[in-house]
Amino acid sequence: MNEQYIKKHGVTIVIKPCPFCDGMGSLVEREEKNINIGYGDFPYVVIVCAKCGASGEKFNIRCFNMFSNYTVEEFRNSNLLRAKEELKYKEYLDSKKQEATEAWNTRKG
Repeated sequence: MNEQYIKKHGVTIVIKPCPFCDGMGSLVEREEKNINIGYGDFPYVVIVCAKCGASGEKFNIRCFNMFSNYTVEEFRNSNLLRAKEELKYKEYLDSKKQEATEAWNTRKG
């Protein structure tokens, strides 16, 4: 099989070929307008086939300011706190990418 391997933060993500055309799937981060949120773009991750354009399930991503419970003032007062929260956020993003990949890899043509 022509599987694609992506290594991020020590985690290897395997993306299987498209179940419809055998093209290569690619992990992408996108944003779309969502009037229900009221603040503009709504980010998500999804796997998209480069050949036929088929896409997997979208996994919504919370923005950093929605992810963390700390205030800007608390971050300004502690660089260590900000670094710890950014690390947690990167792990959160990796988990969303892994979820999108698992959903793509289990699809049937």
